[in-house]
Amino acid sequence: MTTQSKLDLICVGDELLDGRVRDLNARMLGEWAAERSISLQKIVVIPDSLDTIVAALNDTESETVVVSGGLGPTSDDLTRFAAANFLGTELQHDQEAEAQLRARFQTFGRTPTENNLVQCLFPAGAKILYSNVGTAAGFLVQKGSQRFYFFPGVPKEFSWFVRSTLDGAQEGESSVNRLFFFGIGESSLAQKIATLDLSKTQLSYRADYPVIEVKLQGASDLVSSAAAAIRHDASKYFVGQDQDVLEARLGRLLLEKGWKVATAESCTAGGLSARITEVSGSSQWFDVGFVTYANQAKSRLLGVSPETLNSKGAVSPEVAIQMAAGALKASGSNIALSVTGIAGPGGGSAEKPVGTVHFALATDKGVWHRHWVFAHRDRTEVRTATQIAAITFALHYLEERLQDYPTSGPFSLNEFTK
Repeated sequence: MTTQSKLDLICVGDELLDGRVRDLNARMLGEWAAERSISLQKIVVIPDSLDTIVAALNDTESETVVVSGGLGPTSDDLTRFAAANFLGTELQHDQEAEAQLRARFQTFGRTPTENNLVQCLFPAGAKILYSNVGTAAGFLVQKGSQRFYFFPGVPKEFSWFVRSTLDGAQEGESSVNRLFFFGIGESSLAQKIATLDLSKTQLSYRADYPVIEVKLQGASDLVSSAAAAIRHDASKYFVGQDQDVLEARLGRLLLEKGWKVATAESCTAGGLSARITEVSGSSQWFDVGFVTYANQAKSRLLGVSPETLNSKGAVSPEVAIQMAAGALKASGSNIALSVTGIAGPGGGSAEKPVGTVHFALATDKGVWHRHWVFAHRDRTEVRTATQIAAITFALHYLEERLQDYPTSGPFSLNEFTK
């Protein structure tokens, strides 16, 4: 594939049409293609129907066609059969695919059934694309001047196949860097960057609240220097680059120090713990999470003073600080994060509007506090912003950047862990 290539995508699955599953693969492939100046001409979503899949394959015009889904072991997984029909050939069994399938099942302590072995059938003459991330292999076939790539529909597996297979097929790829910023709006960030000479790179912004993504594309050396300049000029808000962002970056820093983190959550329902543990291997740095919505739970599990809860309220600096200190003591971790806030839509007041969140971070050096108001945001957005703000708090501490956002402390740890 070259930067002038054209691409079609066929997404197969009843679940995509009836709303049971969101189609993430089209977005992923669209972003991948845009980064490489490849034109994604058409996206088609079709049901698990043999005739419909064949018709969709016949209706393509681009030189490269990607087909997502329908490669599983169940009776409605018909894509491989449709591909054979489209090519006018038979399905053939692949011994290496079966060996890899059995090996993967063995890691689960299971044995594949006859249904699972259907995943080892491929159109005659196909190039088998073995998988490192799932049980289903993909395959590549050629018809006339067109190349057809068939990938599993599971988003994680689809993304892996795109990057491991299509990237290898592309020529003349330019370099792409993604920088991520938190705590600043898109227009304010653009103003900071406006003074830089980025004329030799392609620059674009994408707001995915509460994070702003800046994408740079161009020659490798130019992109690298432009990224460094942007990081310098907006360093206060910088939270990550490419894959080394937020939770992945937090995990790396904790691992380097040999530290473990604990969390105490009162408005994110375990979402902060879930986000931190999205990263593979997180058991090496994540210890325990406390989800304490009721005041009694805050007191019982974290040692928060009932008097403080009554006088200051659950959403207050004092309670956040006591939650973090209590989580540190109860867990024996090296660092603890706490969040307590009003996610909405109800529960706000003039003094504490919806979106008010208090954060605390505790180590053996003391406890620090931060305060955010995520105004005019819905419940999901407030919770998401809270998770990211908490992880950013930890990043700032570990990178000795607490001055990058208004922070009070340190308060004496002993004051809150009697």
